[in-house]
Amino acid sequence: MALEGDLEDLNIRDILQLISLSKKTGILSLTCRQEEGLICFSGGQIIRASSTQFPAGLGQLLRSRNVITEKQIDQAPDTPPRR
Repeated sequence: MALEGDLEDLNIRDILQLISLSKKTGILSLTCRQEEGLICFSGGQIIRASSTQFPAGLGQLLRSRNVITEKQIDQAPDTPPRR
């Protein structure tokens, strides 16, 4: 499955739900004006997210807010596994 181009008919929630329900693995690249973002998936689950506005990974943001522990970050994969 490939989603490319101008996706005006789909909002980001719909795209994330589509990826999750289809259990896809890969990287979703988002661009808007001067901002860029990446969301990495493994089996439909988000395993990493970053952007030019927030360069820290999702794990580091969650850790800085005491939502997860450093041990949980160490156990999480950095990138989606290759098929």
